[in-house]
Amino acid sequence: MPLEQQERRESFDKGVTGIDQMKALMLEAVAAKRTQCLKAFGNMQFCDCLADNSPPFVDFMNYVAIVVAPKDEAKYASMSTDDKKLYDATREARDKCVNWQGKPAKSVVDASKPH
Repeated sequence: MPLEQQERRESFDKGVTGIDQMKALMLEAVAAKRTQCLKAFGNMQFCDCLADNSPPFVDFMNYVAIVVAPKDEAKYASMSTDDKKLYDATREARDKCVNWQGKPAKSVVDASKPH
């Protein structure tokens, strides 16, 4: 095999290895998010949905920070375009997973009223 062809093959192999490593990192990140979610909420269906639908590299702690802070507190207006996409995708995943069966939101029981 000519040297130039060997170099192209080596370059291709490195690219494939890099892609495989990135996939493994993504799978680890998703598994860690699922585990952290389960520790916090204990709801397998919600945590599976969240892990599968939120951006892979937004970890669980960042997920919580994104969904609890209003956009102005998160300084959304000054975020880069890419950060805004991650922020928006994270909040969209939350909305999808909270209502994962399409069921209407439960009403909050007024604690001041007798049951």
